[in-house]
Amino acid sequence: MQADAARWLAEWLPSRSVAGRCLELGAGTGLMTQYLPDRFDAVEATDQAAEMVAQCQARVPEVTHAVRDAWEAPTCAESWDYVVSSSLLQWSEQPEEIVRQWCDLVASRGRLLLGFFVEPSLPELRDVLCGVSPLRWRSPKCWERIFIDCPGVELIRSEVSTRCYMYPDALAFMRSLHQTGVTVSQGRGVGDMRRVLCEYDSRYSEVGGVRATWSFYRVELRV
Repeated sequence: MQADAARWLAEWLPSRSVAGRCLELGAGTGLMTQYLPDRFDAVEATDQAAEMVAQCQARVPEVTHAVRDAWEAPTCAESWDYVVSSSLLQWSEQPEEIVRQWCDLVASRGRLLLGFFVEPSLPELRDVLCGVSPLRWRSPKCWERIFIDCPGVELIRSEVSTRCYMYPDALAFMRSLHQTGVTVSQGRGVGDMRRVLCEYDSRYSEVGGVRATWSFYRVELRV
């Protein structure tokens, strides 16, 4: 799912003829990073977790790698032609402030290329949790308003893609969520989690496993 999201976002990367310097935030294991070296003269891929930085470096050794918290305000005067991020911004608790901070990293007339998950991602999970989900998704319209209201930012284009993915069973799906840092079982007893898994398997089983629906939003901004 995250690999598909990165591949889809990469379709909006610039051609090599207009490339410059690129900063990637929340690079993780390098699913998006792998598309950057051929498009930019210089790339720095960053993540707040040193372990993720090491995995990204192993996947894409030809770019610069660094530990950096994407939620912290810029601490240097350095600017970038592009700031890129995939599958990260949806976790921000203060997206308006974070977008402004990321804009401060971009050179004049530079761009932000961002992709992240939006409403109605994982409606199946919300259903089996009786409408109370540990995940908060904002709608594309909400995000569009955040970008439009950000001073000095021009929204160039945006698009949403919704896809269904299959997992062997509900337990495998929950484990995949856990790997992204989401803990559905927090505050729930063993019995309650068993009920959730059984409900998910019962309601959303199809040929090949159980389904989960993800909606990914990509947006290009000019500063």
